[in-house]
Amino acid sequence: MATIKSLFDDNLTFERRVEKVITFSNREENILRNEARDYVLTDNLSSEYEKLLNFFDDAQSGDGAPECCTWLSGFYGSGKSSFAKYFGLCFDPHCTVENTPFHELFTARFESKTLQQRIKTLTKKYNTSVFLLDLAAQGRSGSNNTPISTLLFDHVCAWADYPSDAKLQELCALLDLNDQLDDFKQKCTDNTGLDYKDLVNQPTILIPTASLLAHEYYPKIWQTPESFMAAQSISTTNDQEKVKQMLDLIQKKTESRRVLFIIDEVGHFLRNNQSLISNLDGLARNLKEIGEGRAWMIATAQQTIPKTGPLFGLQDRFPIKIDLKASDIREITHKRLLKKSVNGTSQLKKSFGEHGQKLIHSTKLSGKGCETYPKLTDASFVDFYPLLPQQFELLIEAISALAKLHGGVGLRSAIRCVEEILISNHHGGQALIEDEFGSLITAGDIYSVLHKDIVSAAREITLHVDAVASKYGEHSMEHQVAMTIAVLQQIDGFPASRENVAALLHPHIDSQPLLDTTNKAIDTLISNPLIPVGEADHMLSFLSEVVSQIEQDRATLLATSTHRDAVQSHVLKELFSRPPKALIDETKTIDSGIALFDGKREQDVIGGDKDIRFLLQLSKDSDIAETKNSLTQESLGSQNKAKIYLCAIQPPSIREALEEVYRAEEIRRMHQNHSDQDVIRYLDGQQQLAIQKRLEIKQAIKEALSAGWFIFRGQAIAVENLGSSLESATKKKLASVAEEVFEHYSKAAFNVPGKVAEAFLKTRDLTQINRDRDPLELVEIKGSDTEINLNHPALMAVMEFFQRHPNPDGKRILTEFSNPPYGWTKDTTRYLLAALFYAQKIKLKVNGNDLTVIGSQSFEAFKNNSSFNNVTVNPNHDEEPDGVRQAAAKRLSDLTDEQVIALPQRIAEIASKYLPKFQSEVQGLPIKVQPLGIDTDRLSRLQRSLTEALMGDGAGATLLFGADESEIYDDLIWARDLKKALNPGTVELLKELTALDQQVAGLNQQGQLTELQDIWSQKSSDPLKRVKDGSFVNDIPDLSLKVEELKGLVNEHCNSYATEKKSQVQDQIDALLGSQEYRSLDEQEQESFQVMAEDVLPYLDATISGIQSAPNQIVSSLAQLHKVRTQVQAAAQPPKPPEPPEQPKPGTVSKKITTTLNSTDDLDKLISELQTLRDQLEEGKSITLISDH
Repeated sequence: MATIKSLFDDNLTFERRVEKVITFSNREENILRNEARDYVLTDNLSSEYEKLLNFFDDAQSGDGAPECCTWLSGFYGSGKSSFAKYFGLCFDPHCTVENTPFHELFTARFESKTLQQRIKTLTKKYNTSVFLLDLAAQGRSGSNNTPISTLLFDHVCAWADYPSDAKLQELCALLDLNDQLDDFKQKCTDNTGLDYKDLVNQPTILIPTASLLAHEYYPKIWQTPESFMAAQSISTTNDQEKVKQMLDLIQKKTESRRVLFIIDEVGHFLRNNQSLISNLDGLARNLKEIGEGRAWMIATAQQTIPKTGPLFGLQDRFPIKIDLKASDIREITHKRLLKKSVNGTSQLKKSFGEHGQKLIHSTKLSGKGCETYPKLTDASFVDFYPLLPQQFELLIEAISALAKLHGGVGLRSAIRCVEEILISNHHGGQALIEDEFGSLITAGDIYSVLHKDIVSAAREITLHVDAVASKYGEHSMEHQVAMTIAVLQQIDGFPASRENVAALLHPHIDSQPLLDTTNKAIDTLISNPLIPVGEADHMLSFLSEVVSQIEQDRATLLATSTHRDAVQSHVLKELFSRPPKALIDETKTIDSGIALFDGKREQDVIGGDKDIRFLLQLSKDSDIAETKNSLTQESLGSQNKAKIYLCAIQPPSIREALEEVYRAEEIRRMHQNHSDQDVIRYLDGQQQLAIQKRLEIKQAIKEALSAGWFIFRGQAIAVENLGSSLESATKKKLASVAEEVFEHYSKAAFNVPGKVAEAFLKTRDLTQINRDRDPLELVEIKGSDTEINLNHPALMAVMEFFQRHPNPDGKRILTEFSNPPYGWTKDTTRYLLAALFYAQKIKLKVNGNDLTVIGSQSFEAFKNNSSFNNVTVNPNHDEEPDGVRQAAAKRLSDLTDEQVIALPQRIAEIASKYLPKFQSEVQGLPIKVQPLGIDTDRLSRLQRSLTEALMGDGAGATLLFGADESEIYDDLIWARDLKKALNPGTVELLKELTALDQQVAGLNQQGQLTELQDIWSQKSSDPLKRVKDGSFVNDIPDLSLKVEELKGLVNEHCNSYATEKKSQVQDQIDALLGSQEYRSLDEQEQESFQVMAEDVLPYLDATISGIQSAPNQIVSSLAQLHKVRTQVQAAAQPPKPPEPPEQPKPGTVSKKITTTLNSTDDLDKLISELQTLRDQLEEGKSITLISDH
C-alpha cells in the first residue's frame, strides 16, 4: 500500500529541519547559506522586491525624489523579516558566504534573469553599509523604552568598535571624527599597561583613564581631569546632530555616505507610545534631510500605518509602503513541504474523484466567519494533502492568535508546524508521512504540534485536555474532541460547533461522517462534572474555573412570571417592530399599538398612545374556548370600542425558552464588567444564546397568533380567514376596525395645510374664495347670497360639540377632534373653527378679551395650533340691537368721514383703522394742558375708552359708540376742539391766568392785600372753572376779557399798596430833615445829608411779586435811614471838651427790635417803637438796638 511520503516530490527532503524563526541579525555564513537556499520566492514577493529596488535606485542615483523611508508590513508569518534582511544584505559588499557575495546566492532564487542581473548591477553600483537592528531582541533585553534613534546610534557605535558605555561611545565618536582615536587608544594602553581591546570590556578601569585624557584633548569641555568621569552624560547634541554624527562616522569608516538601516518589528516596539513614535518621526525626517536620499531606512511591522490613531502621523514620513500578502504562505508551504510528484498528483486526483463529494460534505465548516476559509476542490486537495485547505487556514489562524501573546512568530513557524506534523509520531508510533495513503491530518494533530505554545497561552486548558486523556485514553474520541476544542478556543470568534468539531476530526479520505460519534463524546464530556466543557449558543469551549462558577450561578437563577413577561414583551416588540397600519379615505394613516392582556391587566408593548390597539392573550389549549368567550364580553365594554383582542394557544415550549433567555441575559448583566477573557467569551456565548432563543420564541408566537382569533365589539373571526400571514391579516383587520372607530372622519377627510385657517379669515370677499383657502368647500358661492354653509356635516359636528362641552380651550378642542370618532388633524379642526368664527357663530376669549370680529388678534389666535391652544371658544349668542349699531355707525362716520355700514364687522374694521390715529392725537394733550390749569381726568378717561374700544380687534367699539350717551364720542369731539383751540395766543392767555392765580394764593400765605384776595376769589371763580373743565374752548374771547379785568384789579391794588408804603418811609425822611440836629448843621452838610436821606426811599414794583418783596425793601430802607440819622446826630454835636477826670459815663439804653417783617402791620409796629426812642436820644442817651433772634 502506498504511503503518504510516496506522493511527495522526490526533491523534498525532511532530514534538514526547518528553523522555527529566522535569526534577524545573524550573519553567520552557514545560517545565511541555508536561509538563501531554502527561501521560496513567489511571484508576489518578486514583484515587491522589484518595486523596492526601483525606489532605492531612484534615491541613490539622485534621479528621483529623495524618499528614503519604507514601511514594510505583513501579518504573522508573511515573511517580512526575511524580505527586509535579504534585500539589505544583497547591498552589503562585506556579506559573503564562502567568499561568494550573498546577493549571488539569493538572486539564484529569482526566476527572472532580468531581475537577477539588475540586483547584481545595483549592488556593484552602490557601496552601501547595512545595519540590521532587531527591536524584538531589544525588547527582551529591557530596552523597550529607549528611543529608536538611540538604539541605532548604539548599534553604529558597536559596529565601529566603540565601548558600550554611552559616555565613552560619544567621546570615541568625537575623537574619531577629529582623527585622534588611534592616539587615544595608544595612550590608554600606555597609561594602564593593558591592551585597548581588553580595556573596552573593563569600564571601571577605562573610564578614569579616559577622563584624564578627555581633559587633555578637550580642556575647554572638561576643565579638570575628573570632569568627564563625574559627568552623568556628556551629550549635548540633539537628534538632528546625532544623525549627522552617525552618518559622518559611517562615511569616515567606509568612505561612502550610502547606508541602509533595517529595523525589524517597529510596530510591536512602538506600542502606540507617543514618545517613541515622535522619536521615529524625527529620525525619518533627519535621515531624509541630512542623508539626501543616500541614507535609507526600512521599518517592518505587522500592521500597515493606520488612517487614525497615534501611528497615523508616520504616514508622510514613510511614503514608500510595501505590504506582503497572506496568500504567499500557502504557496511557500506547498513548495517547501507539500509539493507532489506527477504520480502522486495522479493518485490524489483519482481518490478525490471517488470520495471527493462525501469528503466535502463531511469536512465542510459552517458558521459565521467560516465563509472566508478556502473551499475543498480537487486542486486544493492535491496541493495540501494530507492537510485539507481549511485545516491549513485553521493552523495559520491559531498560530497568529498565539503569536499575539508571544510577541510574534515568523514565516518559519507555520512551515515548521506543518513539518513537525508530517514527521512526528502518529497513532501507530511512526511518522505521519509513513502512514498509508488516505490518512488525513486532524485538529488533534494540530493541537499536538501547538501544545507548547498553548501551554504558555492557556495552561489551564491543556491541563483539562490532559485530564480527558487520562480519563478516557489518549486515542479516545473524547480526547480528540477535547484537543479540537482547545485549538478552536485560541481563535477569537471561530464557531466551535459540534458540526465543525466533527469536520476537523475527519481521519481518512473514505471515512463516514463523524458527527454521531463526536456528539456522543461531546455529551460524555459535558455530563462529566470534573471536565469543565460547556456549550452555549451551540458553541463548545473549556470553561475556566471562574466560568464554571458562573455557570453554576446561572443554574440557580429563578425566572419568575415577571421575568418571563418582560422577555416576552421584548420579543413582541421585535415581532411588531413595524406595527400594523391602515389607510382610511385615502388620506389618514391609522397606526396601531400592541399590548399584552392577561384578562385583567394590560401591559403595553409598543404604541401605548395609539388610538387603536391589539391586545394579545396567549392561553393554554384547554382554556382557549373560555378565553374567547371572556374576551367577547370584554370587547363590548364602552371603554373597549377601539381595542382589537387577539387570542391564541400558547406554544408549549415557550415557557422554558423564556426562562432560558432570562438566565442568559441576567448572568451576562451580573458579570458584564468582568475582565477575564474566558468570562468575556462565555458571556458573549450567553448573548448569542439569548438571541437564538429570542428568534425561536418570536417564530413560535408568530405561528401561534397566525392560528388565533380576532375579537372586536363582540365579533370573533379566525386570523387565517383574513390573510395568509399574520402581517396581512392584522393589517386587513385594522383597516375594517378603523372605519368604525373613526366614523366621523369622512365628514372632513382632508389633511388641511396649517396656513389655511388664517388665510380663510383674511378673505374679505367670500365670493372670491378658492379651494386653497377653502379645501372642504364650506362656503356656498351664490353671488350676493354667498355664505358659509352651516349645515356642512363637519361644522354641525363642531357646533354639537359645544353643546356638550361649554367653555373649552383651544387645546382641548384640537385634541378632542384628533381622537376617535373624528380623527381630524389639528390644522383641519382649526380651519373649521375659523369658518364658524367668520360666520360669527363662535367667539374667542384671548387674554381676558372677547373676540367676535376678525382682526389682527384673531389672525394671531388662528395662526397655528400653538397659538390656538391658549384661547377659549364659546358659541356666540350675543348680538347688539339695531339702534346701537346705527348710532355707532353714524358717530364713527362723523369722526372719520367714511361711510360706515351698521354691521359689527364693519364697525370693528373702521374702529381698528381710526382709533389708533385718535390715540395718537390725544396722546400728547395731558402733558401739554396740565401746566395751563386744565384738568386731565377727562383726557385720561378718553384714552382708556379708546384702548377699550380697540380690544377684541375693535369688537367693543359698537357698544361704546352706540350707547345713548357715548362718552367716548363726546370726549373725542371735545378733545379735538381743545387741541384746535390751543393756539399760541390762547396758551399765553391760560398761562397768565394760572400765574396770577398762583401769585394771589401766595399773598394769602404772607397776609398781604387781604382785600385783593377776597375780591379775586369772587371774580376769578368762573373763568378758572371754565379753564379747568375745558369749556372755555366754546368762548375764548369772553375768557380773554375776564383775564384783562382780573389783571386790572391786581394792578390797582398793587399800586395803592406801594404808594402807601413809600409814603410811610417818606414821612420818616421828612421828620429827619425837620429835626433840630439837621437844622443845626451848616448848609453844605445839610445838602449832603438830604441827598443821602432821599436815596433811602425804596422803589416798590406795583406787581404781586413786587408787593411780596416790599416788606424787606422797607426794612432795608429804614435801616439805612437810621444810619443817616446817626450820622446827622454825630455831626450836630459840638466839639467834645476835654474829658473831666473820673466823670461817670452817660447811661445807655438797650432796645430789642424785630428784624424780620412778614406784613405791613409788622412794619408799622417797628416804626412806632423807633419813634419812642427819639426823646432818649435827645437826652443824650446811647441806644443799642438788639435783634430779637
